[in-house]
Amino acid sequence: IAGAAALLLQAHPSWSHDEVKAALMATADPATVHSAEADAPASVLSAGAGRIDVARAATTDLVFEPSSVALTQATPGGAYTVTVAARDLRASGKRRAMTATISTSSGVTLTAPSRLDLLPGKDIEVSLALTVAPDTAPGDYEASLLLSGGAVVARLPIWIRVRARQEAAEVLVIDNDFSFFAGFGDYASYVEAALKAAGVSYQVWNTD
Repeated sequence: IAGAAALLLQAHPSWSHDEVKAALMATADPATVHSAEADAPASVLSAGAGRIDVARAATTDLVFEPSSVALTQATPGGAYTVTVAARDLRASGKRRAMTATISTSSGVTLTAPSRLDLLPGKDIEVSLALTVAPDTAPGDYEASLLLSGGAVVARLPIWIRVRARQEAAEVLVIDNDFSFFAGFGDYASYVEAALKAAGVSYQVWNTD
């Protein structure tokens, strides 16, 4: 990655750190990174943006800011809006139309403008609306936004962590006693027993 960044800076001395990173990520290929357990593309948490392509990164003139999106506190039935910028790196040229293509995991839905008109040297805000189905199980999900126009293609990877919906309660018990993975004693059960005996409602958040 460091060598790829050095080549991009040689080709584009005026690019910032963020633009170099964004170019590498927007032009990476996730389909060529496979999981160790199965002959299938790896998840976004394993593959990141994908396998870098230095030649494509050096010739691209379209990136995203930020270069990826992480939605870490989603809940079943939730709706969220995220705004990113599509940045046209050209110094000159005509207005160009980019077409948006969306892909998502089952259980989440992503909507975005179907077409964007970009001008050289300008950013355009892109509003992404993400919804989680009410019956979606807690876990990790992913989506992506692909902008394409002619030979130019830029991809934005998106990670969604869906957490179980917490009911209202008087006390939040934060369980961080290492019993889940280090074999230490589980003290949460004693706290829960005391709260039950006192008639206090509670929820448990297992941070282990």
